[in-house]
Amino acid sequence: MSRGPYTFRQSDVVRAVKASRAAGLRVSGVRVDTHTGVIEVVTGEEARQDSTALDEWMAKHARQAEGH
Repeated sequence: MSRGPYTFRQSDVVRAVKASRAAGLRVSGVRVDTHTGVIEVVTGEEARQDSTALDEWMAKHARQAEGH
């Protein structure tokens, strides 16, 4: 049983994102309607999560851990 033909390709999504960035927009996501092939690039500020003290410490010390 096959899935049927796709109405979009990954290269289409990549092109849409690159064009949005080239236009100076901040890309925060992409939505693809798999039935119609409509690609929607979501722009604007990304939703921020509240960071905990552990998250902040890990971000600060991430480079040190790479060297072991």
